[in-house]
Amino acid sequence: MSNMRTLLSLIVFIIAECNLAFAQQNNADVFKLKKVDGHYVFNAQINQSVESKILVESGIHVMLIDSAFAFKHQEELHLMLVPHQSEQKMNLGGKRHRITHRAKGKIMLSEKTTYEGKILILADLSSYYDMAVPVQNLHNATDNSRIVKLDMKNYTLQLIGKDEYLTECQSGKSFDINYDTYLKMPAIKAELTFKQDGRKFSLGGNFVLDLGNGSFIALMKQSQAVKDFVKENAGLKLQKGYNRKGDVVAEAIATQQAKLCGITFRDQIVVITAMLPKFTSEGNIGLKFFDRYVSIFNFDDSKFVIF
Repeated sequence: MSNMRTLLSLIVFIIAECNLAFAQQNNADVFKLKKVDGHYVFNAQINQSVESKILVESGIHVMLIDSAFAFKHQEELHLMLVPHQSEQKMNLGGKRHRITHRAKGKIMLSEKTTYEGKILILADLSSYYDMAVPVQNLHNATDNSRIVKLDMKNYTLQLIGKDEYLTECQSGKSFDINYDTYLKMPAIKAELTFKQDGRKFSLGGNFVLDLGNGSFIALMKQSQAVKDFVKENAGLKLQKGYNRKGDVVAEAIATQQAKLCGITFRDQIVVITAMLPKFTSEGNIGLKFFDRYVSIFNFDDSKFVIF
């Protein structure tokens, strides 16, 4: 009997250790998000050799790497950096960064998560992250799928398999992703409604799913639909924001209640910005929309699910 108990205890111990190892293996590809300066970053072991802080993005079309980080770790990144011939700069949230080099390749963020595509090296990219990655270009190394789960209840990011997607997507609100936007950024067609001082306002359009935008939603001042919306609603109260030169660069609409994608939000700010003049969409949906919800971006089947 004693030998039997010892054997059973050993079996239980082995099973527990296997389960723990399996869980740790799975969790290796679950990235814990940290909020910094209104955005979200995570740590990753790049190519299993270099620790890096990475900004979560989708409002950019290529991976961005800080020039100092790229040159310091060029060997570990396995990249051939080609000097950029022009003085071209990239506009990130109104701040312009000089493009010093470009590259193309595959970078491992973890054992099962890879980035594939073009890469731009920018001077003085950021003080709090080394790289910015567009989630639409992340691949699951297991099956090469592109299904990204953003869990803003637990603040994690991971790539999931097709079977898990089919299970989870049944409980959420689903929207078609399109790329009829500047630089083919992922977007959905939706309607924004909100109340201000008891009045109801509504604007439909194509909105970029922008994980690098810290606001609730930013409308593009150059959009004809946005211009018409402001013109046709003379009673709308707008608060103006100025730059150092005294130019109006943004306007804000304080709402008591807003509804977007069938989800109701309270006390949100709708921004109208002139800082992104090349954008062709009506607006960009930002991080405050995703907060406290689970979102799945199925870039293979062009589906966005939120629940």
